Amino acid sequence: MRAALQKACAILCTVAAASGLADAAVHAQTNLTGLITAVCPGEFVLQAPSGKVWIDALTNSVWRLGDTVSVTGTPILGSNLVPKTMPAFSANQINVLSHGSVTPSPATPSQLETGRFDYDQVKVSGVVTDAFRDEIDPDFVFVIIEAGGAKTISTFRDYGKVAAQSFESLIDTAVSVTGMCVTHYMDGRHNMDRFLWLTDFGAIQHIDDTNSNLLRAEFPHREKVSGSVVACWNDHEFYLLTDTGKRIRVRLMQGGATPKPGHRVTVLGFLRKNVFFSRLVNATCIEESPEAAEPEQPISLLPQDILYDNQGRMRIDPSYDGRLIRISGTLLDVSRIGTPSGKLILGCNGIPVNISVGTMQPPELGSVLEVSGVCTITYDAAEANDNFVRLNGFDVIVRTPSDIRIVSTPPWWTTSRLATAVAFLLAAIAAMSVWNRLLNARAERRGQELLKERIELVESELRVEERTRLAVELHDSIAQNIMGVSLQLDTANKLARQNPSAALRHLDIASKALESCHAELRACIWDLRNLALEEKDMNEAIRRTVNQHLDGATLTVRFNVPRNRLTDNTTHALLRIIRELVTNAVRHGKAHVIKVAGAIENGRLLFSVSDDGVGFDAANHPSMAQGHFGLQGIRERIRGFNGTLDINSKPGKGTHVQIAITMPAPPPERSN
Repeated sequence: MRAALQKACAILCTVAAASGLADAAVHAQTNLTGLITAVCPGEFVLQAPSGKVWIDALTNSVWRLGDTVSVTGTPILGSNLVPKTMPAFSANQINVLSHGSVTPSPATPSQLETGRFDYDQVKVSGVVTDAFRDEIDPDFVFVIIEAGGAKTISTFRDYGKVAAQSFESLIDTAVSVTGMCVTHYMDGRHNMDRFLWLTDFGAIQHIDDTNSNLLRAEFPHREKVSGSVVACWNDHEFYLLTDTGKRIRVRLMQGGATPKPGHRVTVLGFLRKNVFFSRLVNATCIEESPEAAEPEQPISLLPQDILYDNQGRMRIDPSYDGRLIRISGTLLDVSRIGTPSGKLILGCNGIPVNISVGTMQPPELGSVLEVSGVCTITYDAAEANDNFVRLNGFDVIVRTPSDIRIVSTPPWWTTSRLATAVAFLLAAIAAMSVWNRLLNARAERRGQELLKERIELVESELRVEERTRLAVELHDSIAQNIMGVSLQLDTANKLARQNPSAALRHLDIASKALESCHAELRACIWDLRNLALEEKDMNEAIRRTVNQHLDGATLTVRFNVPRNRLTDNTTHALLRIIRELVTNAVRHGKAHVIKVAGAIENGRLLFSVSDDGVGFDAANHPSMAQGHFGLQGIRERIRGFNGTLDINSKPGKGTHVQIAITMPAPPPERSN
């Protein structure tokens, strides 16, 4: 501890000496005078004689951009928004000496990347290609501005005051934004090199486009591509075969009508590229002709042809993306049938393949099918920076019902299955007989091995100590629920003759409580067998925990928290909470898309679960009094972490649940 303090003091003294402020490392107060050259909410950059200084300002002081001020403050070791080499002070007193003005420096997105405008007040003009609210902290709004082939990320905190329609309507418009050019990320939550920190939504101004030709020449709004539609999925995405022979993915803006396969269209959208694919996002579509193009002949292949190389190594071939293929296999499972996200699971040569069929009705399970459709390579990538992607498989998108041909239907019973069942039973009987003889022969030898087994058992008990605590926790929960059931039954018994309707209500609550006990018991058994706690990556641990509860829903996980920062107890609590929220989203919310996100901010762990389900009235949701224990169980879990729970949901608008808990001390390093 003493060595760490000495090192921190040495760093502070070095920074202060380099900036001409050596006295700040010695005295509790430092006086600075200079001009305010850049501002963001609650903080500003002071141009002092020694150079730029970051000031964490007083919220009740009156100052503005261009003022000359005198600041009395205490040095701090940097800020979440500035590098360690830049002096930073927490202001105790700010006196405005004179008023003035500072004209923001005009800059392009590419010029910002040179570093010339770091921590200056700048004005950037361009076209808005995307605008969205942060999925982890909804108080933040992000606006992506592009010009000259480069883009700039700008952000401001609005605390939910600006309607989504207001900033989404900025897409495809020319704007100018004024703010401070910041080089650092915010509390470790967003991996951004440089971005503009705006004071509020008013820092975004529309550019007068009376001379539209000149404006579009300077800031090209959209890429224009013509071609024929190959296949559609998810109600707002499709593949386009361009007139130049390229295959690109198109994602329409909200509310855009999806064209039919085979129709010729012109698409205007914002071009996004990575090392493998091109796509147009936030696009609009103009149908030129409904006539179908010349039909393309599918390529017959096996899944291995796409997923593996000639030596059998996993190596996904991206050249198949957008190609028409034909595969054969057995129908193993179906999900979301009758909805735009309907899927089939086809077993092809031992590999399960997702077949997107939308609202089409599936054949009978066990049928042998020949499926023709468009191959789409699936990958993981961050929306803000997807130059480098990780390919993880492929799906097949069916265009019309005729793309699915039933080769054979499954028989109700066959001789081979009967023979297999009989052979299995005979083998089991023989194995049990042999095993019984072996047990008798080994009985004497086992006595000598008891000591060794006892030692191994103690080691095993140490490894499952955390899971044992999980079992005790669920036992306590089940015991409380059973006590509640007992009280409800006693009350119902007393009211059975005097007020039968009231007695039935208590019996109904008791029944729901018993169902909750059953769910807790099943969860306990699953957790004791689950290996999610052994995962070194939280994203994989979450997927392993909730995969069996998705029922076909699409899951996106962005949990930017190292596993070694969490104790097993904390990890267990997080996985139980996330599983409960995902189960509710699928079972009660009928969600198609579920997003799980998390990060650490200022010693607090923030995580959220969002869905596009039917939503509910958050102010009047069913409580324990009606036999619903899910949300109450979550509150009980986060109470031990000094946590908070925020539910944002409306009927028909989906649900967003955000939870913040205090981070416990990290677990000690385990020696190998």
